[in-house]
Amino acid sequence: MSPQNKTAPANMSEALQNLPSSHLYTKEQLELVYSIAYGYATQNHFKEALPLFAFLTQYAPTTKHFLTGLGLCLQRLERYADAIQVYSFIGTIYPDSPESSVQVAECLICQSRYEEALEVLNVVNQFYNNQKQKDAIQVRAKALTELLNAKFNSEKCFAFFKII
Repeated sequence: MSPQNKTAPANMSEALQNLPSSHLYTKEQLELVYSIAYGYATQNHFKEALPLFAFLTQYAPTTKHFLTGLGLCLQRLERYADAIQVYSFIGTIYPDSPESSVQVAECLICQSRYEEALEVLNVVNQFYNNQKQKDAIQVRAKALTELLNAKFNSEKCFAFFKII
């Protein structure tokens, strides 16, 4: 921030939007690159889409669909730790948007970190306790929670019967 600008950004999202790199390309130019990256991703060419999404998030670091594309590519390329960082960042700048938390849980499951995934999903489910209308994210979070709970219960049951 320049010394002449004495007002600080209201939040991190605003601060990132004010970075000089955020103004090098027009919204239309970035959306054109996005359409190419999206095309690759929908054809399961995540390796080709990844550098395009990385480019997009460098020049528009708070654009949710660019960040989500980057996270998806990383997740599909089994770079789960990197995907978790991207999805967690999305959750930080869009706290009322729980889908990134479900994606974090999916990555944790892929890393066999089931208890952590269950903790994340419990937070998502608590978020939805206040919602009247169900959406696909809520249904997915609940289904994953039930699967993880069944896994833990069956493992406990199996361990119990091994002892007997």
